[in-house]
Amino acid sequence: MSGATTFAREARSALASSTDLIVGRDGRRPWLDVVRGVAVGLVLLRHAWPTVFPAAGIVGVTMFFALSGYLITGLLIRDLDARGKIQWGRFYAHRLLRLYPALLLLVAMFGLMEVLWDPIGSRDQLGASILIALSYTADLPFAHDLSASISHLWSLAVEEQFYLVWPALLLLGYVRLARRHLTVYLLTLAGIFTAVCWTSAVMLRPADIYQLPTTWVSAMAIGGAAFLAREQLMNMSRPTYGALGALVLAALCFYPNAKDSSLAYFILPTAIAAATIAVIIATERLGLPAGRALSIPLRALAGLGVISYGVYLWNLPIVVWWREASGLGGVWYAATIPLSIAAALVSWYTVEALGRRGRRLFDQQSDRARELQARQPGVAPGR
Repeated sequence: MSGATTFAREARSALASSTDLIVGRDGRRPWLDVVRGVAVGLVLLRHAWPTVFPAAGIVGVTMFFALSGYLITGLLIRDLDARGKIQWGRFYAHRLLRLYPALLLLVAMFGLMEVLWDPIGSRDQLGASILIALSYTADLPFAHDLSASISHLWSLAVEEQFYLVWPALLLLGYVRLARRHLTVYLLTLAGIFTAVCWTSAVMLRPADIYQLPTTWVSAMAIGGAAFLAREQLMNMSRPTYGALGALVLAALCFYPNAKDSSLAYFILPTAIAAATIAVIIATERLGLPAGRALSIPLRALAGLGVISYGVYLWNLPIVVWWREASGLGGVWYAATIPLSIAAALVSWYTVEALGRRGRRLFDQQSDRARELQARQPGVAPGR
């Protein structure tokens, strides 16, 4: 069977196979992939119909931030509980192998389109755009040379910069504080980040703070604190809390002119993060059935959640290219949604598959190295 035929078969069965991907074999949890699917779905809606869903993109991206803080803090805490330290090499190698292959594919296609077509006249910015994209600096004030086709990469930059600092802050609290005080410590950090955001909203123009890392890091800190308080939150949670969180998220999607409103920065980062945590805790408490027992809409959202990173990467460039190539707008922007999903599937089954294999090989090599070290007399593992 040819490679093209194999890929076509995999793409056609992606929705069904996504359920297999998210349960059991690789430890994914279906309810969290549903949350991811909702988040990236909101981004798709905002890019397709910005006048109808003016703040849906902000809601979706901030949901990702809160979920990321929740999950990554969990990984780091489990590492600390098991070994008393953070495996720095493993942590950053996994992030690199998880994120960079898909980003490299996108940047390569972006570069090709700029050289051969130059759809929005940003060819002169090509070198700077590639450097900014690959260095995760698209959120910083000097990144004004970034092409509008990939301007959405600011959110990836915010996240990666946060995880240069967050593990060290978490380790400091873990070593110095009793476990019962660690949640308060993380909430205090979230409060500090929120205060910085509010101060920026008072002192700077909204256009100057939208992409800054200090505007959104509180959402990830809130997610991290929520993981530490997970048991207490789950004991307190009721289905109505999750439903209320979902209603808040839906309502905030219609917040008008959010990017250009100073008031929005006092409300949205914290409100979206808190509502997202309410949904996460409610869904984790209730759980979802595995495999094909999921309803078709939930399976679709979970499948979208599995490939959400690729969908997010490709959607804005595809919207820009569609607009410039076709000249069609309005309802025709709906075509960018399946095109984005198709591009994400290509990424998932090619370069991201190589990244997943790389992570497995890295872990196997690390495990073998620890085993060999453990066999040496008088040498403690990990020393």
